Amino acid sequence: MSRYMVYPESGIWPFVRIWVLFLLISTLVTCAVAAGLSEPLTPPPRVLLLDNCDSDFRAPPFNDKVLFLDSKGEIIAHIGGLNVCQNIGGNRAISVSGDGRYFVVCENVANKITAYDLSTGDEIWSLPGRCNFVAAARDVTYVLTSDKKIYGDGILAIDSEGNILKQSKDIKGFDIVVDPDANCIWLAGGDIKKCNVDLQVVHTIDPIGWCAVSIDYGPGGSVWVVEREHEEVGGSQNRLLKISPECELLQSIPLNDLSPRCLRVNKSDGCVWVTGKRGRYKRSLALNKWPPTWKKTYQLIGPETHKYSSEGKLLLKIKRGGHAIEI
Repeated sequence: MSRYMVYPESGIWPFVRIWVLFLLISTLVTCAVAAGLSEPLTPPPRVLLLDNCDSDFRAPPFNDKVLFLDSKGEIIAHIGGLNVCQNIGGNRAISVSGDGRYFVVCENVANKITAYDLSTGDEIWSLPGRCNFVAAARDVTYVLTSDKKIYGDGILAIDSEGNILKQSKDIKGFDIVVDPDANCIWLAGGDIKKCNVDLQVVHTIDPIGWCAVSIDYGPGGSVWVVEREHEEVGGSQNRLLKISPECELLQSIPLNDLSPRCLRVNKSDGCVWVTGKRGRYKRSLALNKWPPTWKKTYQLIGPETHKYSSEGKLLLKIKRGGHAIEI
C-alpha cells in the first residue's frame, strides 16, 4: 500500500485542485505585473542590430527596429516603432552598458533617448531631446546632444534610472567612446577631445579639416579616428589617425578614395577595421552653358573595408563594407 494518500478523482476534489491551481497562477501573474517583470528571452540575445528598415522617416507610422539575435544570427525578438535615419558616419546610435544589464538607443529623428532591459526588452527609462550618439558605461550613459548640426551642441551624463547627473554645452562631438580602462571619454567631430568622467576637457587636438566621423580606443589608452573629405572644405582628407593618450598625433594614414564611415578596434590584438565607400571626383566639361565650364562630379565605385595592424600597417582589403562595423 502506498504511504501517500490518494484522493479519488470523483467528487469535489478535482474542482478543489483546479481552484487552487487557478489561485496560484493568478497570484504569480499579479506579482509579475506589479513588479513590472517580463519573461526573460531564451536564448539570451548575443547581438543587437539597429535596423533602419523604414525608408520614410517623415510620415508615420514609423517602424525602425532593434533586432535581438542569438549566437546563430537568428532573430529571437525585436523592439519596433523607432524612427532613425542615416547620417554621415556609422557612429554609436546604440550602446550596451558595461555590466550587460541594459542598452540605450538614440533616435535621431524621433528625438529621444531610451534605455531597455537587455534580458526582457522592457523599457527602463526614456528622455526627450535631440540626440546624436551614445556610449553606455557601467552605471552612466553619455549622450551627445544635437542642434541639427554635425558637431552637436553638448553632452549629457545619465544614470541607470534615467536621471541627468551632469551636462555641458562646452563639450561637443559627432562620435563618442568611453575607455573603461583609462576611465575617460573621447569625442570626435570638428576636433578630438579627451574628457574625464566629470565632463571636463583634459586634452584637445585639432587636425581635422571637416569632420572626424568615428572613434574607438585601443590598448594603452590611445585612440584611432577616421576623418572624411568634403569637396567644399579645403584641407579635409580621407584618412586614419592615431592619437596618443596625451592627444598627440602619432600617425596619419591616407585612405585616398576610401571615404570612411566607421572604425572599430579589436581589443584582443589592437587591429583596426575601417569601413566605408570608395569613390572619386571627376572633372568634366559642361557644354550646356556658354562659355563651357568645368564641373566636379562624384563617381561612386563601391563599398570597401580595410584592416590595419596596431602599428598602422595595411593588412587586408575587402570589397565589401558600408556604413558601420562592430567587433
